[in-house]
Amino acid sequence: QGDWSSDVCSSDLSSPILVSPGQEVAMIFSQGSIQLELNCESRQSGSKGEQVQIYCQETRKKYTTKVIGAGEVQWLRTQ
Repeated sequence: QGDWSSDVCSSDLSSPILVSPGQEVAMIFSQGSIQLELNCESRQSGSKGEQVQIYCQETRKKYTTKVIGAGEVQWLRTQ
């Protein structure tokens, strides 16, 4: 019975993945009093606060977004 904590790496304690590649996500765009939500597809996996690339079939554009919740991302910029 050793000190098990010495076997734990910081990478083992990473945040849970909230968005996965191919998953449908809600992209939220907010500016001033305007808020839009588009259904898009994630191209990457990500945890809360991480940036992921998504694609929106409706607009046929790619976006850089930030993961804010399970299946939810916030628009940062259009590619």
